[in-house]
Amino acid sequence: MSELQPMPTWVECLGRVLRDERERQGLSLAAFAPGAGFSPQYLGRVEQGKAGGLSLETVDTLCAVYGVDEIDALRRAKAMRCGDRWALLPEPEEIERLRALSVDSPSTWPSNWQCPACGTLHIEAPASFKCSCGTHRDGR
Repeated sequence: MSELQPMPTWVECLGRVLRDERERQGLSLAAFAPGAGFSPQYLGRVEQGKAGGLSLETVDTLCAVYGVDEIDALRRAKAMRCGDRWALLPEPEEIERLRALSVDSPSTWPSNWQCPACGTLHIEAPASFKCSCGTHRDGR
């Protein structure tokens, strides 16, 4: 029977994501660090997950330095840390779609709607939806 391995910390997983990104760019830590504005020792500790707690500002700066989107880096770190459970996070495109919805106007959110003219049930129809029978959801 194999021993259970402890779940890696967020800092360890983020460090692996950043190291993978640097290696994907074909750069050694020694070559990368001077242009990044951090010492090679500090970046090495970050990549090894030994940099201690990282503030959101530091994570944002490190992601910019490594040329990776912070949301993508955190999603990848979560996938590494939690395995398949990371799939519960929405994709970046879905996040942008949700951000675009007006919080002040829930009537614009897609919802189920049954056409009063023909009785067809439309799933997640936006407020401006038009049924194939020609009836507009907004009453036009």
